[in-house]
Amino acid sequence: TKHAYNYSFSGLKTAATNFLNNLDIDDKVTRADFAASYQEAIVDSLLSNFVKAVKDTGVKSISGGGGVMANSRLREKMNIFAEEKELNIYLPTPKLSTDNAAMICVAAQNNLITNDMNIDDVRLNSIIS
Repeated sequence: TKHAYNYSFSGLKTAATNFLNNLDIDDKVTRADFAASYQEAIVDSLLSNFVKAVKDTGVKSISGGGGVMANSRLREKMNIFAEEKELNIYLPTPKLSTDNAAMICVAAQNNLITNDMNIDDVRLNSIIS
């Protein structure tokens, strides 16, 4: 279906914050265990979409982008998956794995400066990247 690969973490950060706020401030072991488990669950959730998409489409290359790709555990598991399935994988360096919102803001600012408000006319601009 059209939205077969959509997912949402709606409420997940709030639930995590509430859980951590109810812990004893000195309970560092539980906090560390929670953080590791939380990260692993999110990484597994993201990776499951890649696995499903590769299976459904038969693609031979995968990629990722945005701030989430700065996560070393996600990168590690994606690379393992790509190697196991003999896929090409294209990931930006962690330094270039930034929040896409920043890129959109720069593009919008550039359009405002140049008075280019035609959203139907999309062009590549190497200055932005």
